[in-house]
Amino acid sequence: MRRWKSGFTLIEVIIVVVITSILSALAISSFTSMAKRSAMISTHAQFRQIEKALQLYYADNGEWPPNSTSGQQPAVLNSYLHGSPMKRVSALGGLWDWNGPGSSVLTYGINISVRNMSTSLRAEFDAMFDDGSPTTGQFRNDGSYLVMPVSPP
Repeated sequence: MRRWKSGFTLIEVIIVVVITSILSALAISSFTSMAKRSAMISTHAQFRQIEKALQLYYADNGEWPPNSTSGQQPAVLNSYLHGSPMKRVSALGGLWDWNGPGSSVLTYGINISVRNMSTSLRAEFDAMFDDGSPTTGQFRNDGSYLVMPVSPP
């Protein structure tokens, strides 16, 4: 009488490892794209939050806050923007920049921008939230900046 050994064959183990690897690759790919989408949505919300604060300041004072350097928030906005979001790096990376009166970066007028974003990331952002064109619509590309012009309320 022949005795059967319990356990798995090498082929069975290899098949399980291959299937597990494929499923892991799919899960990681999905997670990465969802993380990028989440960062884009967060950056869009930050743009809108900063825009509303600037418009409230303009409505209260009849003028825009003074220009500030990248990564800095004008002190006059502290009561309008709690937690100083302009001092933090955006969810997509890059520093926030307020180009107000006195700025030399006014290609599109008074604007909020995120500095040092890759061209492909700016294009994806524009396609997701705007018209897909880097020169028209609400969001525009200017050098290494993603720019959102701001108008009075």
